[in-house]
Formats: sequence, C-alpha cells, structure tokens
Amino acid sequence: MKIALAQINQTVGDIKGNTARIIRCIRQAQRKNAAIIAFPELAITGYPPEDLLFKPEFISANLEALDQIRQSVGRITAIVGFVDKVDDALYNAAAVINNHRIIGVYHKAHLPNYGVFDEKRYFRAGNKPAPVWRAGRNSFRLNICEDIWGEHTRYKNTKLLVNISASPFHAGKHQERCQLLGRRATDNNIFVAYVNLIGGQDELVFDGRSMVVAPDGSIIAQAKAFAEDLLIVDIPSTAETQRAQRWDEDNRLSEIYGALKLGLKDYVRKNGFRKVVLGLSGGIDSALTAVIAADALGKDNVVGVFMPSRYTSSLSSQCVRQLAKNLGIKCLNFTIQNLYKLAVIRYR
Repeated sequence: MKIALAQINQTVGDIKGNTARIIRCIRQAQRKNAAIIAFPELAITGYPPEDLLFKPEFISANLEALDQIRQSVGRITAIVGFVDKVDDALYNAAAVINNHRIIGVYHKAHLPNYGVFDEKRYFRAGNKPAPVWRAGRNSFRLNICEDIWGEHTRYKNTKLLVNISASPFHAGKHQERCQLLGRRATDNNIFVAYVNLIGGQDELVFDGRSMVVAPDGSIIAQAKAFAEDLLIVDIPSTAETQRAQRWDEDNRLSEIYGALKLGLKDYVRKNGFRKVVLGLSGGIDSALTAVIAADALGKDNVVGVFMPSRYTSSLSSQCVRQLAKNLGIKCLNFTIQNLYKLAVIRYR
C-alpha cells in the first residue's frame, strides 16, 4: 500500500486557501499513484478554530469546502479533517473520500481540555469506533490526534491505523510521540501512519515530523521538522520486508530554534505584516531576537533601532553596529539624550 501524508501549513479561518492547498496535494499524490492521502486534523478550517466555530457561516463554508474537495478526489482515498455538524452538535471530524464520494465520517472521541486545548467548549465527543475502510485491496482504520493518546482499543482485521493530528510542539514532544506510536503499533501488530500539522498559529507552533511506524515499533519513514512535506511511503506487506531506518533526532537547542523561527515567520505572514522593527541594545537578548527575525523573515524585512543615552557604553554601540553589519539588516540610530534631559527638568 502506498500512502501519502500531507504535512501542510494551514491558516485558521482561511478556508479558501486551505482548501486550495489540500486539492493541490491530492492531485500530486494521485499522480504518484498513492492509494491513500491523509491530511492533518481540521485541515479545512485550520487548528485551532476556537470561537470561529460559533459563526454559522463559518461552519457552512467549511462544509462547502469539503464538497469542493470531494469533487477533486478520484481513484485515491483521501482522509480530510473538517468540522461536521449533526443536528445542532459540532464534531471534530475526518471525512473518508473516494471516487468523488464521501464514503464515511469519523468523529473524534477524546476531546482534550487541558493546557492549550479547549475542545469540549466547541465539540461533542464521538461515541462510535471507526469502522474498517477499504482502499483498493487494503484496509485501514483511523482516529484523530488525542484518540491515539488515550485510546487502548484493539484494532483487529486491519494492517493500518491512520492518525490525523494537530499536535503542538514543546521541547521533547517528538520523543514522546515516537514512544507512544511505537507502543500502539506493537500492541496491535499494525502499521501506524501519523500525519501532523506544521506551522505557527498565535502562541502555538506545530512541528510536523509525520511518520509511519512498523508493527515492531520502528520508524520506517519520517517527514521534515518545521517544514511542509508530502511524505509518500510504500507500506510493505510485512515489517521484515523494509527494515527501519534510524532517524537522528535534532538536538534540543536546534529544535527550539526551529520552533521560534517558524512561529515568528507564520505570525508575521498570517497576520499580513511585511516587516518588523525591534530594539537593539548591544546585549545578547536583542542580538538573539534579531538573528531569529532575520533568519525567519529575511534581512530586508528586519529593521533595528538603537536608542543610546549618556549612559550607553561605547561597547554597546559597537556591538549594535557589528550585529547589524553581520546580519545585513538596516539599523536606525535615535539618541534619547534630549528626551532624558526633558524628563529630568520636568520631574525636578
């Protein structure tokens, strides 16, 4: 079975743009003869949609987008995250689409309501296990994000479990996921295909690193970290026909830096900004901030501001000039000595 994991960077509320990205990936996977393509959790709306879910027109637009996606799906089986509405209840859902038809819908059962998550405020929990679906001669089941963390159901009569996720990054999270997915694979003697969102959304960063795990718990394929990727994997008939590759983990500082860079880049881009202005002091804090900004946004989109007073050391001034030169960013120099004098006179 050839499966495609579409690790894409969606924007909350941009249903039109999100849908276009989904359709492009479906067409690409169809050209590569994939049997299944899976997208992240709530791929149509972006994650987390939060109070946009209280707007009826937003829910309707999301359902219309799902219908547009349905029309683009041919021989491939597509698994697409969306918001389902049944009577007056909303569900965090996944649609299974094949040959221009929605052949099934799964509702997320375990709704996280801790830390950054507040899903019980918006969604009703699903109460039915996912049935076995067919993709050609192959079968699979699916669940959504938290379901695989709290789910201990045995997955019988199938060789593949697909999990679609929007799992935020924190330092060490990738190792936790690898261990969990490995246990689920070995406990059920199945392959686990896990597709995760990437991108920054306000205070959250999603790191991607989608993967396919073999029944022996080993990772046989893994997508990029902090970057969009379409991971296409031939799942072998047995775990022994394709031995696991050992993926070198990013060190802790490297992955934190990657998260900071992606979070800043997407915050600026998704909010429609073009440039950033930041204060430079000559100290290490502002220097690191400037490095991240220049790396994430490009040197032409970063402007530094140095505001010396009579108490500013010559070393600070020298460090600011050298930093701006090294990064190739524009630096503006505005002395605040006159403002200081006015303040002293006023408050004497």
